[in-house]
Amino acid sequence: MEAVDKRWYIGYTWWIVICSVIILAVRLAGLFVPLIGEHLQTWGISNMTVVLAALTLTYRFTLYNRHADKLGLNFATFIISLLQISNVINLINITGWIHSWYISVLYTMFFFSGIVGVFPVIGAVLLLSLFALISIPSISSGQSSVLEPTIILGIGYLVCFIDYLTWRGKYIDEESQRVSNLSSMLKSNQQQSEILIRSIADGVVVIDTEGTINLINPAVSAMTEWPVDEANDMDADKVIHLTKEDGKELTDEENPFVIVLKQRKQFSQNMQIVGRKDKKTIVSLVISPIVLPSTNEFVGAVAVLRDVSEARR
Repeated sequence: MEAVDKRWYIGYTWWIVICSVIILAVRLAGLFVPLIGEHLQTWGISNMTVVLAALTLTYRFTLYNRHADKLGLNFATFIISLLQISNVINLINITGWIHSWYISVLYTMFFFSGIVGVFPVIGAVLLLSLFALISIPSISSGQSSVLEPTIILGIGYLVCFIDYLTWRGKYIDEESQRVSNLSSMLKSNQQQSEILIRSIADGVVVIDTEGTINLINPAVSAMTEWPVDEANDMDADKVIHLTKEDGKELTDEENPFVIVLKQRKQFSQNMQIVGRKDKKTIVSLVISPIVLPSTNEFVGAVAVLRDVSEARR
């Protein structure tokens, strides 16, 4: 499935910022407008609500970008998501369970928290469970019905589960994103290398440690009279029929590909290629072993064939 666009992360965090700003703005307005101040408790705007909103904004504009760069965008968004969920649960607790319209906000946050991975979903479940452990016993001791908050909790767990099922296939973590980007870069570099090799006038062949052709350019294809598509993944000895310059056949010990693969040393000599349709070409052949510089691992060989037929004649 297609991964979630990172613009979702940005939009989600800015939505949280807007909610926190509204809380602080209402609380500030309540200090100067008596009509608003009378409804602050009804709306759940308590000192704790203001503190949590302030913490959310402080984190967003101080540590969020730093954590996003060092620990990943998922982690940073996970932290700000938990701060906001905590504040919404606080608002529900103040305004009353079933009578609180903040429940719809909480369910919405539960559903979209899965955008940044499974951890915010787990965090939402833990916060909801902790709130239930604290609140339901006090409701029960007050001889009030615990049915309504139990139903609300059950719906909350269900929304979290739906959230997980909805976003799990689209969630991509930072490490996976880096691997994906690296894979794309390697693929792009490989394509550029193939284009470069195919455009070289001299013949170029790349073989692995088993002598199988991994890459062959059109110049070699013309010499050997083997189409590029057919030559790839075939044994080099079958495609590139080499003889001595005078046309004499080579023994297995004299085969330059065998020599390089066994001795892992460069081979350089004039030889003759006999094509698939008996075309003969005198070439200056240079075969070099390929060794990875980081691990010193031998991975194959590259052969460069220059047509010197005219010069020899």
